[in-house]
Amino acid sequence: MELRGFGMRVEVTGNIGRKQGFGAVSLERRPGARAMPGRVALFMLAVSGPCAAASTSGEGLDPNRYIVYSLAELMAEPVFTPTKSDKPYAETPARLHLITRQQIRTRGYRNLVDLLADIPGIHVQRGGEESRYNDITIRGNFEHRRFVILRDGVRIDAPTGEMMQVADNFPLYHAEQVEVMMGPASSLYGTDAFGAVINIRTRGGGEIDGGALGTRIGTDGYRYSHFLAGKEIAESWSLAMGGHLHETGGLRLIDDYPSLFPRTPAMAWATEVIAENAREDYQAPTESEGLFARVNYGELLELGYQHAAFRYSSSVGVRPDSTRYTADAVIHSVMDTVYLKLKYTLGDDLEALTSIDYSLHKLDPESNFQNKYSNFEKGYKYFEGRRAGIEQQINWRFDDDQVITAGLVYQDYYSLPRTADMPAPYNTALPPDAQGMFHPNTDDTIPIEFLDFDYRNLAGYLQWQRDWSDRLYTMAGLRYDRHSEFGPSWNPRLGLMYQLDGDDKVRLSYSEAFRAPSFSESHLMYGNFSRSAGASPPYTSSFFRIPNHDLAPEKLRTLELGFERLFPGGRLNLDLYVTEVNDMIFSKPHDTPVQFFDAALMLETHTAVNAGNARMHGLDISVEYQRKLSADLMMETWGDYSYIDGYLRYPIGGERVHTDLQYAATHKIGAGITLNYNGRIFLTPKLRIVSPTMTKQASAGFPRSPGYAVVDLHAGVRNLFGVSGLAVELDILNLLDKRYYNAGGVASDHNFERNPQPRGSFFLSISYDL
Repeated sequence: MELRGFGMRVEVTGNIGRKQGFGAVSLERRPGARAMPGRVALFMLAVSGPCAAASTSGEGLDPNRYIVYSLAELMAEPVFTPTKSDKPYAETPARLHLITRQQIRTRGYRNLVDLLADIPGIHVQRGGEESRYNDITIRGNFEHRRFVILRDGVRIDAPTGEMMQVADNFPLYHAEQVEVMMGPASSLYGTDAFGAVINIRTRGGGEIDGGALGTRIGTDGYRYSHFLAGKEIAESWSLAMGGHLHETGGLRLIDDYPSLFPRTPAMAWATEVIAENAREDYQAPTESEGLFARVNYGELLELGYQHAAFRYSSSVGVRPDSTRYTADAVIHSVMDTVYLKLKYTLGDDLEALTSIDYSLHKLDPESNFQNKYSNFEKGYKYFEGRRAGIEQQINWRFDDDQVITAGLVYQDYYSLPRTADMPAPYNTALPPDAQGMFHPNTDDTIPIEFLDFDYRNLAGYLQWQRDWSDRLYTMAGLRYDRHSEFGPSWNPRLGLMYQLDGDDKVRLSYSEAFRAPSFSESHLMYGNFSRSAGASPPYTSSFFRIPNHDLAPEKLRTLELGFERLFPGGRLNLDLYVTEVNDMIFSKPHDTPVQFFDAALMLETHTAVNAGNARMHGLDISVEYQRKLSADLMMETWGDYSYIDGYLRYPIGGERVHTDLQYAATHKIGAGITLNYNGRIFLTPKLRIVSPTMTKQASAGFPRSPGYAVVDLHAGVRNLFGVSGLAVELDILNLLDKRYYNAGGVASDHNFERNPQPRGSFFLSISYDL
C-alpha cells in the first residue's frame, strides 16, 4: 500500500501469556526494497516460549498503559540521576526531564533519539554523518562524546569514546521511565558528562509479571520485532529480559529528492573512477539488534546485561559523486555491557552500593567505506574498546536533614583506536603489530601502523545534601579523577533550591566538567596515496591525518538559574544558563606539511589540537498542563521553547575562525497534545519548529541548513474488539509531507551541507498486553 508522498509502515505487537495471539499484516514492498530475512520470524518464534512461560499470574503488564500520570504522581516519582540515589522528582536540585512509560507510549517514542528530539535544548540531526549516523547536540555541546547514557544507573555508551551511533540500537520498549538531566555532571559521573546525563530505567521481573511479543513492518522494507518478559521466579528472586531486531531497506530519499541523487560519475580528486553508466542503484539499509537481561534478589543484588548492535550504510549523508551506495558498504558496531550491583545496609543510617561493570565496544571487521578516500574500493575499518570498573558508594544519612554520598572508582581500559583505511579486514585472531597491512596504492611499501593502549582512571567523589528548612535546600559535590594518560582533574558542583511562596521554586547551580579525548582523536591516522612515476619520493599524499601525543582534556563551566511554578493542573519551568568550554579539540592543518613517511611526499597534513574555545548562553522554557474535559476525556498538553546563542573559535585554513554554534538551532519550538478517552483511546498530534542551523566545519561562508516545521501524529485504541489488552496504534510522520533538511556533515565537497529528510510516512501498530 502506498499513498501519494507516503510510504507505509505497519507494526504488529503482541503479548503472549496464557492466551496466545499474534497479528500479521502484509504489505506489497516498493520496488528495490529488501525482503525481510527469516531471522526475524525465527526470533519471534524463539522468544514466544519464554514470554508465554513468564505470564502465568494473569496480572500482566499495566492495563492502564494509556492513562496520563497526574501531576502529583509525577512529582512524587523517585529519580536517580541528579544525586546517584533515589529522590522524589519534586526535590531534585538539577533541571531534569522525566518521561514516563505512559508518555513514551502515547507520544510514540520508539527509541531514544525520538525522545531526545522533543526535549528543549537538544538538537538532533538525523542521518547526516557517515561515522555517527545521527548527530545530537545538547545545549551547544556536539557529539555523543559530550553526554552520558546509562541504563539503570550503569553506563552503556562507548567505553573508550569511540564513534557511537544513537539510533534504533537504543529502543524504549522496556523503559519504565527516562531521566534526562541537563547540564554538566562530572562531579558524579566523570568524563564526558558535559551536556547531559541520560538514564533509561527499566522494571524488574516482578514489576513486569508478564510477557510481550511484537513485530512491525513498513516503509522501505522496515521490519521490527521485540519481546519482553518478566517474572518473580522464586522468593525474592526475579528475572526480566527483552530483545529486539530491526531492519529497513533505507530511506526513500532518492525518490523524494531526485535532484540530489543523480546518476553521476564517481569522482576521486577530480579523476573519474566509475563512469555514469556504471553507477549502482541507491541503497542505504539499516539494521539493529539488542538484548537485555536483569536478575534481582530483592534490593540486595542486581545482575544485568545489555547487547546493542547497529549496522548502517557508510554512505549516509554523502554526495553521490563521492561515494558508492552499495549494500555491502556498511558500518557495523557492537556494544556489550555486563554489571553487578550489591546494595546493603551497614547501619540504620548507612547504606552501601558496590558496582562492578565490564563493557566492550567494537566494529565488525567487515565494516568498510567505499568513497573517494578509498578510490571507491573497499576501505576496511576496525576499532575495539574495553572498560572494566568497580565503584564503591556510601550514602550516610547524617541526620533527618543531611545526606552525605561518597564514592571511590577504579577503571581499567584498553583501546585500539579506529584504524586507517585497510585493504583487507582486520584479523582479530592476531595482535595489532602482526597485521602486516600496507596503505593502499603504495605497492606494499608504506605499512599501516596499528596503535593500542592500556590505561587507567582512579577517582573519588563526595557530595553533601542539606535541607536547611522547609524552603531551602543545598547540594555541594566534588570529584577528583586521575587519568594515567591525561593527568588529574577536579570537578565541583554547587546547587541551591529555594521555595518561594506557594509552590514556586528557584534553582541556582554552578558545575564544571571535563572530557578526556579518545585515542581515536589523539592517534587517528588516515589519508590517501598515489604513485608518482619517476619521482622521489615515489608516492604522494594529498591529505593525511597524523597523531598528536600531547592532546589534553576539554574543560567546561556552567552557571544555571532555574525557576519552576506549579499551578492547578500544570507546571512551568524556565532555565537560563551560561557555559564556557576551553581546550576544545579540533582537527587543524599544519602550516607546513609534516613529512610523516619517508617514501611519500605529504602535501597536506592535519592533526587534532586543543585549539578551540566556546561560549554558549541559552534559555529553555517548558509548560505542561492537564485537564479533565469530561468524566471520560483527559487532556495532556505541553509546549517548549529553547533559545541558544554563542560562538566557537577554532583553527581552520591557517586562521583562527570565529563562528556561530554548530548543529544547534538558535530557536526551537515543540508542542503537542494528548487527548485520552477513558484510558482506551488517545490522539497525539505534535509540532516541531526549528530555525536555520549551521553545519560543522563546512565550506567558506559556513552555510546553514534552512529552518523547518514538521507535524507528526500518533494515535491508539486499546481493548480493540472488546479484547482486553489488544490495541492498535497509528503513526504519521511528517503529516504535511514536506521536504526539509537537517544540518549536514563535515566537508562540503563530500557530505551534504543540507541533509535531506524523508517526506511523509505512514505507520500502523498492533499490540496485545495481558
